[in-house]
Amino acid sequence: MIRQPSSRSIRFPLAAPRIWVDRSDLLVALQAHVSEPGQTRVLLHGLPGIGKTALAATWLAGLDPPAGSVPLIATLQSGPGPAVTAHEVLAEWLRTLGVAPERIPPSLAQRSAAFQQRTQNTPVVAFIDNVVDVTDVRALLPGGDSSIVVATSTLLLGELIVDGFALYPVAELPADDAAALLAAYQRDAPSLPTQSRWRELAAQCRGHPLMLCLAAAFLAMRRHTTPADLVDVLARRSADTLTVGGSSLGALLTVVYDDLPALAQQLYRLLADHPGPDFTVPVLADALDQPHHQVDDAMHELFRAHVVSDTGAGRYALGPSVRQHAERQRLEVDGIAIRDEQVRRMIAWYVEGAAGAADTIKTAARRYTPVFTTGRADHRRHPSAALAQEWFDTERQNIMAALATAADLGLDELVAEAAEAVWDPLRTSYRFDDIATTQIRAKAAARTVSTAFAAVVTARAAFALTSLGENQKAHAEAEEAVELAQSTGDSWAQAMTLSTRARALTAAGWIQDAINDLNDALVLDRQRGDRRSVALRLRRLGEAHLALMNPRGAIPLLRESVEEMGAAGDRAGHARSLTYLAQGYLAAGDLRGAQDAAYRAIVYFEQTGAVRHLVEARLVVARVYEQYGDFQAADALCGELLIALDEESGAPVEACRTEIRRLREKLG
Repeated sequence: MIRQPSSRSIRFPLAAPRIWVDRSDLLVALQAHVSEPGQTRVLLHGLPGIGKTALAATWLAGLDPPAGSVPLIATLQSGPGPAVTAHEVLAEWLRTLGVAPERIPPSLAQRSAAFQQRTQNTPVVAFIDNVVDVTDVRALLPGGDSSIVVATSTLLLGELIVDGFALYPVAELPADDAAALLAAYQRDAPSLPTQSRWRELAAQCRGHPLMLCLAAAFLAMRRHTTPADLVDVLARRSADTLTVGGSSLGALLTVVYDDLPALAQQLYRLLADHPGPDFTVPVLADALDQPHHQVDDAMHELFRAHVVSDTGAGRYALGPSVRQHAERQRLEVDGIAIRDEQVRRMIAWYVEGAAGAADTIKTAARRYTPVFTTGRADHRRHPSAALAQEWFDTERQNIMAALATAADLGLDELVAEAAEAVWDPLRTSYRFDDIATTQIRAKAAARTVSTAFAAVVTARAAFALTSLGENQKAHAEAEEAVELAQSTGDSWAQAMTLSTRARALTAAGWIQDAINDLNDALVLDRQRGDRRSVALRLRRLGEAHLALMNPRGAIPLLRESVEEMGAAGDRAGHARSLTYLAQGYLAAGDLRGAQDAAYRAIVYFEQTGAVRHLVEARLVVARVYEQYGDFQAADALCGELLIALDEESGAPVEACRTEIRRLREKLG
């Protein structure tokens, strides 16, 4: 039976198939399972291309979920490039659930705990596609009793039973459903005399949905070819076995490929080398050196032929079976020189796009690599920083895969350019994992640009590792960065690496050593007349003196930081410096000064919605109340602050909560 997917939906970010053959037994079983009390956890397992994702999408499209459910999706294995990890998925899911990027915890265990805490009272419908590891699934399980989790895998993963999963095998379609799926693609229903031929073709396709869709699309595009003709063609083809499909699938894909127009064939082969999970026409047109509209037409041919799937918003993807076939055609037809040049062009397209986004996000940054210094990034700039960040976030997996491919191929210039291009977009979105990966991968390539740039890349790796709590590794990278910078005449790189080492030293508890580095960096910043860098260094010095219980030493540094931040026009930095100045006054017993500085910071943070920073400033006010003896007001304010942090997570937030609770305990 053929039916269209239900119009009832939770706006799940996964498209149900255009044409669906009713797997009524599985759908009924899944609906019965979700109706049972408690958590719903389901694993759909079966061969590649058997319809697991389509089944999940169809079921979820018609699901009536708990009120207020948030849809979440993750595809763990999706083509070439680095696999998507549970660690990365949790960061995305926490963002979706409203956690600010800078408040996402660094470790997998912390992220998993934060996700479970966040979903205790917020039900989610989570779809985890292409699972290969039980531990990934367990890390992605939500809290509470109302959430729904659906996973797919080519593996049985029976261990998930102990986690409450029900396992549903997805098998080949029965003969009637297989023939119905073939017929559904045709303009007119098959006549009674030809139905046996359709059944014969369905048998040739062995009930495999991918093969059935390929065959049906082929016949729909070739009106004068009959099912019998296609059966005869496949019977004459030699076996072409794919590791992710049978011999008939390989033969059928070759029939489809041979029938494509020349440019569509070129595009099909190129897709095998695309360095990421999905793709758009512009990068492919650039690689083929063909007009955009012609490549767009060729992509439409592939889509009609069912060899690429539409992932939304002009984006497409290859399934694993089709990708393997495309790789074979690529090896047989295209020479090494052509392949290398086209891959290089795709990588360069992503690098230039990332550089254009970086220049839009941070227009006055110091740059080192040719993608910036020769103007190649200029034509890829965006109208606004927000649009630049949005583009980068959409293409991030492809950009990361492009950098990894460039490193594998030894394309040092592109590796170095990519590492510099991704820094600002990744830093803005607090993606410390990706920063560490990209900067460490580019260390050797950075030396081909300059020693100063190698120092900067190494320092950025240290910065990310410190943020991830990898203090020992961070200190080692920071030491190397300082040593590299000292061998150059680049004052900015020298100050930057010293400051980064100070950050690593502070995290490790070596405050006085950090102060020494910050003082050295401050001298260099003053020599250059870089007021914002001076302000940052002064604030860091003030923080360090406060950590050493030396408020009298901290206050002059923090006052100057406030002035310099104001002069540099950095309002957020100005407010942060005011908060630290308020803490300094409080530690020195100057309650009026503490209250005044805190209120000035609060005015700004209330306008921006920076919750943690606002709470930190208001906590100074609570401590001022305590010092004045107004314990009731202090306790009431502490209660408000804990409520404000209720939806926040991350190590800095936990430290803030702990500080508030200790104050309440002290208040009695």
